[in-house]
Order: sequence, then structure tokens, then C-alpha cells
Amino acid sequence: AMFYEYTAYGVLGLMQPLSEVYFGVPSAEQYASTLLEMQDVIADELNVKAVKLMDLKESADMVSYSVKPIDTLGRDLRGDFPAVRNALVNADEDQVTAWSQKLLSGESIEVEANGKTFTLTPEQVVVRQESAEGFAVAAEHGYLAALNTELTDDLIREGKAREVVRNVQNLRKEANFELSDRIALSYKTGGELSEVMEAFKDYISAETLVEEWNAGGVTNGEFSDTVEIDGEEMLISIRQL
Repeated sequence: AMFYEYTAYGVLGLMQPLSEVYFGVPSAEQYASTLLEMQDVIADELNVKAVKLMDLKESADMVSYSVKPIDTLGRDLRGDFPAVRNALVNADEDQVTAWSQKLLSGESIEVEANGKTFTLTPEQVVVRQESAEGFAVAAEHGYLAALNTELTDDLIREGKAREVVRNVQNLRKEANFELSDRIALSYKTGGELSEVMEAFKDYISAETLVEEWNAGGVTNGEFSDTVEIDGEEMLISIRQL
């Protein structure tokens, strides 16, 4: 729950919908039922179309790791420090991933250097994460969330429709309309935004309680505003019914 709240905090309120979010957990089977129970809530809060669960070992294509010891570790390891540092920095990708996931889970790791075995704690090793292209990744306490940030034309159009809803809702607030007040909406725009308005007419109307829809101009509007959505201007006007 804590990691879900941490992840949601970073993207909550995102107007642009995304296709999916992946949750990497220590054991996919253990968390499957919980995710299934909450997937609708998670999808709504994070504004994604799908919520998927994966084992942490499946996350290699979404995030890469690097590790290095903290500088002050040299005081403890003395002459062994260069060898330990070299073992950490130059380890192969699979080993670095395994170490990183243990460290992020709060566990210590064992490193072989100079013919010795060194036990290093999460406080002694810095883990850096880098998201793969097309993903935004966050990891904490052994859990990982990866948002697929690649946008299709349909997702972009839906994002514009959500921006329209946000702007109409803002105008409703400025007009001091009650939450239950039905309104007439008039607007004037062109280009792709005009196509978005027609394609998402039912959605926009339902979200903003529009019962009269006028695509030809801004007549009979009590409250008006000019807004810009993805570089396109639109004049909107509303009145209470």
C-alpha cells in the first residue's frame, strides 16, 4: 500500500492517459489476488488502461541498474576498498540487477574481492536506476512500478478530451455553478481539436453535465474563456440551464 501511494503521488491527476502500468513485486503469485481486487481503482487513479503484475526478474527490459560503494566505505575496508569497488562497478548486468533488487528491498549483499567475502548493507552501496526508453520507472523497498509512456494517436486524442473537460470544469467553478447544475456548452475551434470534440462529445457532456451542445460558436454563453490545448486554441462558453 505504501509503495502504491508513493507511485500514485507522482502521477496522480495526469490528464494524458497511458496504456498500462506494470507492478514488479518479489512474488507475483503472492500479490495477484490483491492486484486483481484493486486494479480498477489503480487504473483510475493512475489514468491507465491496464494494470499488470510481473515478477521483479521480468523488469530487466524496463529498468537498468548501477551500483557503487559510498566514498566513506574506504575507511572501513582500507586496502580492500579498491577491489570491492571494482567488483561492484564492473559486475555483469545480471549480477548488478540481483544486487540492486536486494539492496532496494533492504537486504545486504555479498561481494567477492581479494579472495574474501564482504557483506555490504543498503547504507553502504548506492543504487542508481535508469528507465528504459518508453517507460517511467520507480522502485522502492523491493517493489517496482513502470508506466508505459509511449503514446498512440488514440491516447493523445483522449488526453486532449480530458483537457477540454478540465477547462470546462474550471469555467464552471469560476461561474460558481453548483455541482449538479446542467449547462449549455458552446465552442469554436478548428483542426484536430474540432475532431476530438465530436469524437468525445458523449464523454465531455457526461463529465461536465452538458445538455445543450453548440459547435458553431459561442452564442448565449454567460461565461467564456479562450484556452489552449496542445497548441490549438478554443473559445468555450457556458450558461446554466
